[in-house]
Amino acid sequence: LTGSEASQRSLAAFALGEIGHRPALPALKKALKDADRGVAVDAALALWKIGRDASGAGVLGEACASDDEGQALAALRAVAEVGSEASAAGKGVMAALKHRSQAVRLAAAPLAHVAAGKEAEALAAIEAEMKDKEAQLRAIAALGE
Repeated sequence: LTGSEASQRSLAAFALGEIGHRPALPALKKALKDADRGVAVDAALALWKIGRDASGAGVLGEACASDDEGQALAALRAVAEVGSEASAAGKGVMAALKHRSQAVRLAAAPLAHVAAGKEAEALAAIEAEMKDKEAQLRAIAALGE
């Protein structure tokens, strides 16, 4: 994680995540601030894989909003793996929905629930379970209180 080449640091973060090397957690947290965004994205995903630590979600969100298609796609894949725990990436996911690349927009679309937070999941569940429109409206209003 401290090599001079970004590709080496990125590969190290990825490998640590794959093997689940818990002693590397402090170094991976430090790598979230790496000057190379790809390294930071790999560190964020490794933190999640090793310790279910979503502290790198903000880094993922920034990368999702990147103009670089490859970087945005890598970050969106990581957000998909982390799931709703990556709610701090929501703003970046929303930005990715407006990306110039169709591939990025398509990758971001199923992740809109991350941007909306858990309220969106609750609303979808309520709508699916309730057939009575008036009851739906009361339940949705109650969520807002």
